[in-house]
Amino acid sequence: MSLKKMLKEVPLWRPFGYPVWSRRVVAVCFHKDLSQAAAMLGDWFYTSCSDFIVVDHNHKTPREIAGNLGSGAKSLPVRSLFKDKFPLDADIVMIFPQYEWSKLSAGVCALKTLGFNAFYVYMPMPHDDSTATCLPRYYEEYKKELESVFELFDDRESQEVFASRVRALTTGNIGWFRVSNYNEYYHPKVRPHKGDVIIDGGISRCINSQLAFCASIGEKGCLYGFEPDPMGFVDAYNQIQDREDCRHFRLIPLGLWSEKTSVSFASSGSGSRVKDDQTGNVTCEMTTVDDFVRENALDKVDFLKLDVEGAEQQVLRAAVKTLARHKPRLAISLYHLPDDLFAIPLFIKSILPDSRFYLGHHTACVFETVLYVQPQ
Repeated sequence: MSLKKMLKEVPLWRPFGYPVWSRRVVAVCFHKDLSQAAAMLGDWFYTSCSDFIVVDHNHKTPREIAGNLGSGAKSLPVRSLFKDKFPLDADIVMIFPQYEWSKLSAGVCALKTLGFNAFYVYMPMPHDDSTATCLPRYYEEYKKELESVFELFDDRESQEVFASRVRALTTGNIGWFRVSNYNEYYHPKVRPHKGDVIIDGGISRCINSQLAFCASIGEKGCLYGFEPDPMGFVDAYNQIQDREDCRHFRLIPLGLWSEKTSVSFASSGSGSRVKDDQTGNVTCEMTTVDDFVRENALDKVDFLKLDVEGAEQQVLRAAVKTLARHKPRLAISLYHLPDDLFAIPLFIKSILPDSRFYLGHHTACVFETVLYVQPQ
């Protein structure tokens, strides 16, 4: 099957809006959003909604909720997503009073654990690059490259993830994204293993992935994590310095780039990045994968993970010797720049021609599309 044909077949997993035609709707929300979610429904609360399901249900969650007409109005039962029986004959609507991509992704993942992949999303959407990028002619302009990458993937799931991302880019609708069933950086066939030496480009202030890496590689492995942002480095260091399970985590105060140099850097938490126009608020020191491996005399590199805010192509161009010699498993972000989706896989294919390629998407929005590569 070609990408062009699959683009016509991929489903819209999460339409935005409310199914006004439905006879029975189950509203899903988080505990703190319950009252606002009920108020958002308005008349629909009384005509079609039958239950409220709370993702993070706890002892403070009320047993029922009323609509926006006051205490004398109709009330609906409030149930737990994981503890109570889910009505299978209803249309599911996830409700969010405001756009929060992390909460949206958490809700999607929670429903997926129960086998629900398709449902409606009802929430206000800001119109900016944090929610979606709309490139209507993306497929037409890059048809040759996109079809070539589509043919690289070893399995239908990866092809569907790829097609869903192209569909989302051409429509600007994040509801097309197919969310993968495994954890980020842990593809069933491409993941860290015990004893691995890992190079991790882009630590930032959240180290959840790095803690998972440490647990996977064990005491005989080693994790080299790069963080050029001084504030991000300090935050990460403070989190790991006294942890027994992070003794083999080497935090490096450098960024990965296409050459050893100093760059203008925008320090902004998890989205810190190089600023080519020199408008950053801090100057950071950079190195390359090849230089680091050579200078530290690493005799093996088993796993390379890159999430470097749009610098992935630059970093890979200065990692060719490491890729060719050590043939590490790869987990590379493909979502920062529109051409990452085809330029990065095709570049890796030119260096490691016999590799197997897989693709995963790990949120319900534009972030966290990851290319997984298993060299042969």
